[in-house]
Amino acid sequence: SEGVVPFGRIDAQGQRTLRWAPWPGEEVAIAIQRPKGVEGQAMTIDRVDYEVRPGNRLLEAKLRLHARASKGGIRRVTLPEGAQLQRVTIDGKERGLRANGRVVQLPIETGKHRFEIRWQQPWSRRLIEDFPAVDIGGKAVNVTMTIARGEDRWLLWAIGPSWGPAVLFWSHVFVLLLLAIGLGRTPNSPLKTWQWLLLSLGFAQVPTPVLFIVVLWFFAMVWRKAYWADRTTPDHAAWFDLSQLMLAGITLGAMGALYAAIHSNLLLEVDMQVTGRNSTNHQLNWYVDRVDGALPEAAILSLPLLVWRVSMLAWSLWLVWSLLKWLPWA
Repeated sequence: SEGVVPFGRIDAQGQRTLRWAPWPGEEVAIAIQRPKGVEGQAMTIDRVDYEVRPGNRLLEAKLRLHARASKGGIRRVTLPEGAQLQRVTIDGKERGLRANGRVVQLPIETGKHRFEIRWQQPWSRRLIEDFPAVDIGGKAVNVTMTIARGEDRWLLWAIGPSWGPAVLFWSHVFVLLLLAIGLGRTPNSPLKTWQWLLLSLGFAQVPTPVLFIVVLWFFAMVWRKAYWADRTTPDHAAWFDLSQLMLAGITLGAMGALYAAIHSNLLLEVDMQVTGRNSTNHQLNWYVDRVDGALPEAAILSLPLLVWRVSMLAWSLWLVWSLLKWLPWA
């Protein structure tokens, strides 16, 4: 501006407003120029949430896009093969958009907007279940992918980007196997190595100290036999009574530990010790900081839960059959 010097004030919205107060004969000249646009993309996808829920016959999927645009346009999203579009919402309001083949054209307006696309597609449960391929038609940041495995599946492993879930159950089983091998090589071990291995596998779903109670019971009975082997009468009656009471307590604890293992394996949920990105046994989450077009690949390995139950039932029957030998020995 030229001429009279302006003065300003801050209004209720925090905007600075220029004001002039010219006297008669004074002039104010104001020059207005449109700034040139900065070269670069006119739209940014700040966040992408891709959720799938596989079922026995259908897979339900939901894709959410959080966009910022400085110029209107069209964003083309390519859905997977066999996808049946259910609905499209923009800023929470349903729009009557239809898919052109596999492509959904999202109208982009200036400002911030939230897009949500829901669809279904035929599905059948299998060992490896991956995310159906989706192309969002451009660059995006902060991509989260979520899959719900279902209540009737036994999760084995997770495959996908580095920032995702980890199944720690198998490392726990590996430690138990090492412990079983070490017990099998211990002098005067009451069980063979393969028996320790089977026994340890059945305790994978309970805390490790529970297994130690059973191990203590076996070696306590071995100690009792060795201690009284060369003694016809106890050295001290009180010590004899105390040792018998301690052995009785350890026996009750061991039987309780065996029951806890059977109960956990046959009736409770299988805890695969899933961790990472707030993942759980039922919901697994992956995160990718940047994508361009196609969303990354991720998958889970799972089996019907019946496989776990039948395996643990066989283990329980083996345990009962073994107890018929171990208890008379004790």
